[in-house]
Amino acid sequence: MLALATFAYYGRHLSGIWRPIYTITAVLPLYLNVFVVIIPSFLKIPPLKSWAPTQTEPAFLVVQGSVLVLFIVLAILTTVRFRHSPAHPNDNPSGSAPEVHGNLVFTFGQTSPKKLRVDR
Repeated sequence: MLALATFAYYGRHLSGIWRPIYTITAVLPLYLNVFVVIIPSFLKIPPLKSWAPTQTEPAFLVVQGSVLVLFIVLAILTTVRFRHSPAHPNDNPSGSAPEVHGNLVFTFGQTSPKKLRVDR
């Protein structure tokens, strides 16, 4: 998955369909890591072990389901809100100047375009 995310980022420069592919392949491994951490937590942490000693009890299933729903929402929001950086802050149609970090753009409120200048 991370190889696909790397290809989308470096090989295709997040153009077209590669932008949502990148966001999903970046969020999915994080979900799998959290999913795997939950299992030993229920085996090693005494209060959790008392709630679900065999990992088939409702408490364990509720936690796993909640984490799945959380990451589905995170993947959807990440895919929808991820934007490509404009070539120049003045090219931004919203009128606010974005903060540019590499290829990522974060726009916070209405800021004068003169405060941020990106020369490439």
